[in-house]
Amino acid sequence: MITVSTKVSDLKMIGPNYQTKLKNMGIATVEDLLYHTPFRYENYSTVSDIATLQEGETVTVTGKINSFFNIYTKTGKKIQKIILSDETGSIMVIFFNQPYLSNILYKDRKITVAGTVKKYIKDLSFLSPQYEIYQQGNASLHTGRIIPIYPESKGVTSKWIRSRIASLLNKIKIRLDEYLPKEIIQKYGLTEINRAIYDIHFPKNLNETEKARKRLSFNELTVIQIASLIRKRGNEKEKIRLLMNYSKYTEYIEKFISSLPFKLTPAQYKAVEEIINDLKKSKPMNRLLEGDVGSGKTIVAVIASYFTYLNGYKSVIMAPTEILVKQHYQTLLHLLKKEGLKISLITGKEKPPDRQLNKTDIFIGTHALLNQDLPQEKIALIVIDEQQRFGVEQRSLIRIKGNNP
Repeated sequence: MITVSTKVSDLKMIGPNYQTKLKNMGIATVEDLLYHTPFRYENYSTVSDIATLQEGETVTVTGKINSFFNIYTKTGKKIQKIILSDETGSIMVIFFNQPYLSNILYKDRKITVAGTVKKYIKDLSFLSPQYEIYQQGNASLHTGRIIPIYPESKGVTSKWIRSRIASLLNKIKIRLDEYLPKEIIQKYGLTEINRAIYDIHFPKNLNETEKARKRLSFNELTVIQIASLIRKRGNEKEKIRLLMNYSKYTEYIEKFISSLPFKLTPAQYKAVEEIINDLKKSKPMNRLLEGDVGSGKTIVAVIASYFTYLNGYKSVIMAPTEILVKQHYQTLLHLLKKEGLKISLITGKEKPPDRQLNKTDIFIGTHALLNQDLPQEKIALIVIDEQQRFGVEQRSLIRIKGNNP
């Protein structure tokens, strides 16, 4: 029995060559294939007689092939020229570099063609249109409707993807489990999941695609939110091994803040207070500090690092570029060296000698920090500047450089 968890390698409709190509596209199961959604659509739902066609129209026509010519030009181009006729007239259909089409689109075969009517030399023509063999009583898949255009890969066309998904939905009739409660679906006016999957691939109109996309987007955001909550709950169960004390060092923090060459803003004071309160707790802090460029996020991180130092522990600050790292390094030297802190710069090009690492109070560097052996048992605070420029895995890797920091 074929289900959403069935591997594409187990489907008869997908051979070994395509299995490899799909794997490279991140498609391993039937569910992956169904969620490989279109990025745009072509509207070929207007069906016309050949005699009424006008330049610039995007339409579908059905006719019989009067002739097929493979033309080889002096420059080495291969042109396939077809004369297609219905009861009202004839039109040229042109393909390029597909001589094998003579085995498919031969004389007297009835086909359906969809595309935009253009001038080729002097005559109205379809240039490289969508086509399919006409079959009496069968609904069209690639013409005469709104057709999906997918992200493609070499050798994996939208037409191929479209036909496989159509088989899964129309012939095999794959069904997905609905995991959202009915009250949520009703509250937000969402489409049922199986209807959404069908409509995203084979809509009757573009309004259906918007409703389907809304439902699938809701799914994605729901999964992200649940994963975030699970991670947060896991973090809340963790216990801090390197506990910090504020009352013991209140005087030092206040003295340091008053010695700064500028006055902290109320927002900076609030951020510092909340971060220090978090650092005193028995569970790890996981906080996002947000502010415009120049709003003073760095000084908040500096104060938090100084507080960590006063408690006898070390801090790590990671930033995405060497330029930014060196700017922070100079700022920290300027503000903290007089307090006796030792700061080490670590990039892909430079790092301190090993004997200096154990004496360092603040490590600042690029992603090179991920490959650096650091004194794990003493690291209690990690600051990631411009965290959106690091991947989730990189951010988790830097955390294990510390002792549950």
